[in-house]
Amino acid sequence: MKHIKNKILFFVFATILSLNSCSTYTSLGNAASISDLRGNPFIKTVAVHILENTATMLNKNGLQKNSKTLDLNSNLADVLTTPKSIIAFKSMLVKTYKLPKASVESNMRAMQNIKDVIEFAATSSIFSRTARY
Repeated sequence: MKHIKNKILFFVFATILSLNSCSTYTSLGNAASISDLRGNPFIKTVAVHILENTATMLNKNGLQKNSKTLDLNSNLADVLTTPKSIIAFKSMLVKTYKLPKASVESNMRAMQNIKDVIEFAATSSIFSRTARY
């Protein structure tokens, strides 16, 4: 009888551990940070790439202070503060993510924050054409 109790306790303990270690899904809209996207690996990959490439572009354009505060909730108006940075950002989206220039131009006004850019790139770019499901 004790042997059966030990097996049951072991099974319960293993189940609890496995459930706690699973990544829970968080939508991009509800995510506050990259780590919140661990249950959504495709969007997490896109988000990491967008944030890294945007930070690099900002640094190259002399906006290091803007790149240091960059996160999922960053407003584009607060990040892209010069006409040169806006042009460089659009160019980065076109070149890096193979987005049509006309599509970037027409959607730029609708993109208010980094999350919007991530969603746009994920659904319109090389990511969505090369993703393995």
